[in-house]
Amino acid sequence: MLITLKHCLMERSRKKKYKELLTLLDLKEGSSILDIGVNDQEYSPVDNYFEKKYPFPKDITTLSIQEIKYFRQKYPDISPVYYEGGVFPFKDNSFSAVISNAVIEHVGNKNDQLLFINEMTKSQSAESIFFYSCERVPN
Repeated sequence: MLITLKHCLMERSRKKKYKELLTLLDLKEGSSILDIGVNDQEYSPVDNYFEKKYPFPKDITTLSIQEIKYFRQKYPDISPVYYEGGVFPFKDNSFSAVISNAVIEHVGNKNDQLLFINEMTKSQSAESIFFYSCERVPN
């Protein structure tokens, strides 16, 4: 029962964020999107929410520090990229939009987090970056 309630609350939160994302970024087919922090294996119905809902999966590239095996099988039209952290493996201005939900608090120390934000900024070509995080305060 408790897990079901947790998933309902998480779904409501992610649905709201997803709607805001679509409204704020005016995404359409052909918009290149980098989503940072996907899960290779899904442990809840709302994991990889954006990938499940976005109608143009071929426009999505994901970035993860996890090896991407199961994700690739479940989402064959999405381009997953594995990296070991630090500098992103993309040229500057590669994406129309860069999104990240509940990731920054898992990114090392303050300097690592600043590098992460800088890399997000460098990777996007539009004037906007969409950045959501948990309310947990990073170290």
